[in-house]
Amino acid sequence: MIESKCKESFLQNGTKQICSGIDKKSNTFPWLLYFSGLTANLLAVNAGFCMAWLSPVLLKLQSNDTTINPLGVPVTIPQISIMGSIPPIAGIIGLIVSVKISDFLGRKKILIITAVAFLCSVIITTFANHIYFYYSFLFFRGYAVASYIYCIPVYINEISEDGNRGRMGCLMGIAIPLGVLLGFLFGPITSVRGFTLICGIPVLLHLILSIFTPESPVFLTLKGRKMECLRTLERLRMIKNVAELEKEYEKMQMYAANRRTNRNFLDIFRNRATRKAFLISTGVCIVQQFSGIYTFLAFMGTIFDKTGVASGNTFGIITGFVQVGMSLIAVLLVDRLGRRSLLLTSSITISISLFLLGFYFYLQHIESVLFENLTWVPVFGISLYLIGYGLGLECLPMVLASELFPNDLRAKGCGSTLVMNNLAIFFVSFCFPLVSAYLGVEYCMWFFSSSCFLGFIVMFFVLPETKGKSFIKIQEMLEK
Repeated sequence: MIESKCKESFLQNGTKQICSGIDKKSNTFPWLLYFSGLTANLLAVNAGFCMAWLSPVLLKLQSNDTTINPLGVPVTIPQISIMGSIPPIAGIIGLIVSVKISDFLGRKKILIITAVAFLCSVIITTFANHIYFYYSFLFFRGYAVASYIYCIPVYINEISEDGNRGRMGCLMGIAIPLGVLLGFLFGPITSVRGFTLICGIPVLLHLILSIFTPESPVFLTLKGRKMECLRTLERLRMIKNVAELEKEYEKMQMYAANRRTNRNFLDIFRNRATRKAFLISTGVCIVQQFSGIYTFLAFMGTIFDKTGVASGNTFGIITGFVQVGMSLIAVLLVDRLGRRSLLLTSSITISISLFLLGFYFYLQHIESVLFENLTWVPVFGISLYLIGYGLGLECLPMVLASELFPNDLRAKGCGSTLVMNNLAIFFVSFCFPLVSAYLGVEYCMWFFSSSCFLGFIVMFFVLPETKGKSFIKIQEMLEK
């Protein structure tokens, strides 16, 4: 071996050896990085499946036909309300647990443990014939989805480089709508038990493929496992040069140092900038949930079966396709048009579409002669709603939250925002079945419409534009 061509490279046993390495970054495609990102986002596909699970299943659980309904008797309105409200409450628990122990066990292990628990609940529910088993499944579903939504972006962010972090981060924004689409495609044509098993397929694939994925290098740095971190970085970045590896490791140490700060939740309210960050990010998340998106996903079948235009399952499939398309468009527009303009356009578009849907259901309720001439309104209204939602409120609330909070409070700030988000989901999902049954769907639509219009007004006056601004500049804006 010629000495002048040799460089140091880290071996599996953590020692160094002279070899014919390369002194530049390898031109080889970083396949492990993208493989790891796609493997993690299989759980995001599962999250989309879970979000769509209740809509087609409820139609079957409300049936008197025992060959369709595994419970044997139709579910009641209070039971439907409970089924809709269990996931967000479980989600709060999932968020708190994930935030607390992700730095102890690691991002990869948290995802694996959550996936195994969810898969066990899928198997149990497949053979269940009592409503309480469905309650337990929905609890694990809510816990798992919240854990995914917190841990996947953290894992992706920590394995990515600056140059590909944006692309990698967009995978989740596409994976969840894809799961929703698949849920609405398979739900109507399979039995409750069969559909529940299908929900577990992405989880099973994740568990198999995660054998080949690495732990987050930031977590390894937090634990002081330098040699293992360097080997992981070498595989993820396709780097053979020791100097570059050490430079990358120094970045990880700086990031990890911010994670180690002893800041607590109350520190958010001790500074003007972080107080505003919390109020703005929480407000946008509440507008997101008060737009009724969770209601549409969970109760799509029962809402639109009443229109007489098409089945609720058909509307569900439309929802899935439009969501996937709009998530791709939003990725292209967000760094061109900015967060503020997209969120304002999104909220006012949703407000208009929901007002139209509410008016349609009102005419149906009073049996107006105009009703028969407006059969186009449900399809137009839900399509306009989904276009508006996909433009901004679908993916930007958490993007905005991650930009508004400083490094040392970002995890706690985003975690607390997600807790408020789940409380809003609980309120909407618990109240919707009761209000729609006893007052009418139209009042729910008008409530959602009014919430988005109010959100538009508030965001117009208080929402800053963060496009192209550094974290320091954003904090300076919030201090004013």
